[in-house]
Amino acid sequence: MKKLPLEKLNMIFVWINKLFILNVCWIAGMLGGLIAFGIFPAFTAALSVSKELLNSREVKVGKKFIQFYRRDFVQANMLGFLWLGGAVLILVNYVALNNGFSANALTIFFYIVILVVYSSLTVHLFALYSSFQTSLLTYFKNALIIGITKMHITVSLIAVHFALVYGALTLPAFFLFFYGSLSSLATVFITKNLYQRLEEKSVREQEFTNYSIIKERTEYGEKTT
Repeated sequence: MKKLPLEKLNMIFVWINKLFILNVCWIAGMLGGLIAFGIFPAFTAALSVSKELLNSREVKVGKKFIQFYRRDFVQANMLGFLWLGGAVLILVNYVALNNGFSANALTIFFYIVILVVYSSLTVHLFALYSSFQTSLLTYFKNALIIGITKMHITVSLIAVHFALVYGALTLPAFFLFFYGSLSSLATVFITKNLYQRLEEKSVREQEFTNYSIIKERTEYGEKTT
């Protein structure tokens, strides 16, 4: 049996250590916000740290997590509670359908479509938040568009999260040691190239807009003189 080189073995232990620290930070972040106000900023902070870890292993996980957690606390909660409001509405409809509410096949079909669409939006929403700066409603709009148009990535994200949740339910120790960190790292890894292309496109469009504004102002100045 071929032995792993010492360098690769060291790299594996470094990754395990960083993922463990990130998971501890994620749990501490949730508890620090009394769970209700900590779950969303803790997850967005874990996503932001994961993004930096994929670019460089020389990241001080704890320090970076606190930095992102504090920065995102208010806005991540606003985004999270807006998302939660939509999830509650879907749940209320589900309960109504199961408690004797008269529903035909068409109603059930539309409910399933809404559930699939909202699930597609959900797996992209917080990852987009950790990658771009825009308005809250724009995050929802972009997550919805990407979730539907990039279905192969959406399905991959759903499958990975389902597998991780199953692992956490089967082995509770997995939740304590690695669930949050692996969930955020897998999300960033799967979406990294897609979001990077979108970010580059956004920058090009912004540069073009700025150029057009400058050009218009210059032409207007020449006309007035």
